[in-house]
Amino acid sequence: MAWSDSTNSWDDGYPSGGNYWSDYEGIDLYKGPYQNQEGSDGIGDTFYYINEQYIDRYPLMAPFNSFEAGTRNATTFYVDIVSNSTISDFHFAYGSIRFNVTGPDGSLGFCRVTVPKELLNPKMGWKVTVENQEINYTLISNQENTYLYFIYRHSTKTVFIQALISYELTITTTEGGTTIPAPGTYTYVSGATVSVTAIPNAGFSFKYWLLDSVKRTENPTTVIMDSNHTLHAVFTQITYQLSITSTTGGTTNPAPGIYTYVNGTHVVITAVPNNGFSFDYWLLDGVKTTQNPITINMNANHTLEAHFIDNIPPEISEPWQDPPANNVQLFQNVTVWVNVTDYGTGIKNVTLWYSINNGTTWTIQNMTELPIPSGMWITYKATIRGYENCTWITYKIVAYDNAGNNATKDNNGYGYKYHVIPEYPLTMLLTMLILTTSIATILLKKKGKAKPQLP
Repeated sequence: MAWSDSTNSWDDGYPSGGNYWSDYEGIDLYKGPYQNQEGSDGIGDTFYYINEQYIDRYPLMAPFNSFEAGTRNATTFYVDIVSNSTISDFHFAYGSIRFNVTGPDGSLGFCRVTVPKELLNPKMGWKVTVENQEINYTLISNQENTYLYFIYRHSTKTVFIQALISYELTITTTEGGTTIPAPGTYTYVSGATVSVTAIPNAGFSFKYWLLDSVKRTENPTTVIMDSNHTLHAVFTQITYQLSITSTTGGTTNPAPGIYTYVNGTHVVITAVPNNGFSFDYWLLDGVKTTQNPITINMNANHTLEAHFIDNIPPEISEPWQDPPANNVQLFQNVTVWVNVTDYGTGIKNVTLWYSINNGTTWTIQNMTELPIPSGMWITYKATIRGYENCTWITYKIVAYDNAGNNATKDNNGYGYKYHVIPEYPLTMLLTMLILTTSIATILLKKKGKAKPQLP
């Protein structure tokens, strides 16, 4: 391990040490690069002077014996021990060595493992345990080999040296969240178990992981570092559903249906009544409210139902009759027609009310619907029986829809009226009276002029 050349290098520095010199008379009570720390380390506390020019600064208290530990995949491990110690029960596996080191009672000594460079890589670490207790070691490298150097203490010790190969975990996320640890690339020793937690931003929720393109949903999730891994957290915006319905008589804008909105979205909905209907109220999650349009904050799932009402009475046209009002004869029936429409729930019935005592009492009769298409209008008719001479008839029309609304057509409160006249109109009777009187007068005059009698 130590050598001599023009630079006067007879040792390999501390803690690897120099050479064993059989005539060295130094003692080993201290340790450290300056041999000034309490505790032995198998290196003499004073220099060994070869001559005036050459010095071994770290003379060994005992020589090393080298043992070829084993070879695997063209990689060979060597274990160097001091001469007064032995190794036994050696086990070799790729990346690890296990063996027993036995030294004399009360002795201190070196144990050094040679690690071939081809086994090393920047991601490799090492773990050394003696009797299941992890101990510190020093890694020394030169152009030929790398050494794991540590001190063992007396009696039989089980030494386990494990190559800790490291792997990279790359963590990424979609928009909407982060992770603990934060997104980035991390290095972990082989076999390490890494816990990663997805943290969604406000308005987002965690959806799933992609571990090397394999979906998983648990959060936090654990990754066993048996190779390089990529872990991708997928977040999605929180969404809620708005279910809109309506009763008969109208619709909504947007139209009835189920809609999905991002959390926090404010949705404006307008109730649009059909012709003949009016908006009555909303049921928002079962609670009545009347503002229209309504604005809903989508911070949860909601149901919204628009209620419409038919509170608009039917429409009635001006009625017409036969015979006309100025030509109704004695005991002549009068037929009345009228057009009625209702844009809401529809017409239930139409009635004709008439009175012969100026509205003190009324006779009511249902009007008959005629199968005459006229758009939205429906024609109804009813007949008022004939009355005696000089009777005044007053009538009005009352229509009802299926929602209970009613409308009255009564000539602005005066009613529609006609008068029953004699069989011969008054003018005709006057004319006949005048004519009869004239004839009688003429006859009387003629009667008053007697013929002269002949003598």
